Amino acid sequence: MYTTKNTLESESDMQSEYVDVEVVAKAYEVTEATVRSWCRKGAIKGVMRVGRQWRIPLRYASGDIEITLPSEVIRRKGSRG
Repeated sequence: MYTTKNTLESESDMQSEYVDVEVVAKAYEVTEATVRSWCRKGAIKGVMRVGRQWRIPLRYASGDIEITLPSEVIRRKGSRG
């Protein structure tokens, strides 16, 4: 069973390994809504939901990792092809 101290350390570790939507949006120069959409569609690997917030792995904070969406996901409504 975890003690309060261990629980707090685990939460602290999680916070240092993950960033929020705002950080990733700035790194990729897109809106926060776009990053949330990427999270929902599975384009960012390793994300997790904490309450209503998305937590994104720290490695995405630099903006250097390519984020790709399956072609059917990036197609706009009503587009043909």
